Amino acid sequence: MKVYALLLLLLFFLFFTSIFGDLGLKLAKCQRKIVKISNAKCGDSNQCSNVGMCQFNKPNEDSKFIWPNLPTKLKKHVVKRLDYVSRCRLRKCSTSDQELVDSCPMHWNGIYVSLTQASLHIRFSKVVTMEYFRKNNDRIEIKFIEGQSFCKKTREVVDSKLNHYNVGIADFLLMLKNQSTTCQEINFQNLESIDTEDQYRFIQSLLFHLSSMNSSWKIHSKKLYTSLVTTSSQLLDILSFFCPNTLKCITMKEYSFNAIETKALVNTGHWRNAECLDLQHENNISIAEFLHSKTFWTVVPKLEPSDAWAVIENYREKDGRPRGSTFYIRSISPLEIQNILNEYDVPVDNMPVESPWRKDSVLHTQKFPIAGSELVLVVMLMKFEITGKLCLLSNIEEDCYNYYTADPDLD
Repeated sequence: MKVYALLLLLLFFLFFTSIFGDLGLKLAKCQRKIVKISNAKCGDSNQCSNVGMCQFNKPNEDSKFIWPNLPTKLKKHVVKRLDYVSRCRLRKCSTSDQELVDSCPMHWNGIYVSLTQASLHIRFSKVVTMEYFRKNNDRIEIKFIEGQSFCKKTREVVDSKLNHYNVGIADFLLMLKNQSTTCQEINFQNLESIDTEDQYRFIQSLLFHLSSMNSSWKIHSKKLYTSLVTTSSQLLDILSFFCPNTLKCITMKEYSFNAIETKALVNTGHWRNAECLDLQHENNISIAEFLHSKTFWTVVPKLEPSDAWAVIENYREKDGRPRGSTFYIRSISPLEIQNILNEYDVPVDNMPVESPWRKDSVLHTQKFPIAGSELVLVVMLMKFEITGKLCLLSNIEEDCYNYYTADPDLD
């Protein structure tokens, strides 16, 4: 029972360092040893009642070990210091350890779910990835890869009639099961071109597993990015499982909404509460529906000069938005540049600034001062695009040149 031995080692370090000090250094050394749990096995691997990286094996409680008899509060103190994979291994040891691990929330910087032709990848740090793929007709192999150069790789093979999507999604939802767990970003994307049918199959499996969660359960993530080919109704269904009070940034690609679905989208709490909206395909959503956000990107069939001016006026409101707030609108039809300039309530004055956009593509640059503020709105007109950014008056060049992004700092 390597898991229990290593956990006890961690407990002893916690106890002695609390007395003799230097907790941080000694705890760090201990946690490096705990990582070895990822190679330990607690139960009988042939008696799995489920499948996946962190699913539960046959209970194996043994009274001769101290760990099962320790106070729950003390064990939680240890679990909170374990990394995700170590928690997975502990979770397999017994029913009580499964419940213990599930009761301790995680705080993720991001969880990135990616599809390839043959596998499903779940990345939850810059260097840690789990890969799920079917090895044979009835076996699924799970690779745990640590390091950009694949310096550490462990494998786990499970018997399953399920497809690898189901196994990976089950682990994905376990990462988020605890309702106190938070995440900066949930990202669904393709690593390479795959069949649309495979994407639909994945999404159907995802929705099936989401629907099996408790009715009050929500994903607490600040950002959602999806570039999977899906129907708009499926996209709305996925969105419904996110907490509308937590989600602040929505980026969507590969979608198409009809009038009814568009109305449903803009009436969701997720849309109304969003600080950042990024729709990267042509849509018919009214520009007015974006004006509550700090930053937005959208693509429209044709941008009317009056709509362009409405956005500029909205961004000029005093105390309306913070420095760095951005809008970007691409029109499928060329902009009516002169008609937009005719809407301006200040003398038209082309004052080019350094920016990420090609100089020869920017046809006009106007600086709109914000009354009673140290900010200025820099608006650039191009053949098919209009974009604006709130910059510090004393730092226009640097602020404007910083890469335009639809993913601002939301902290």
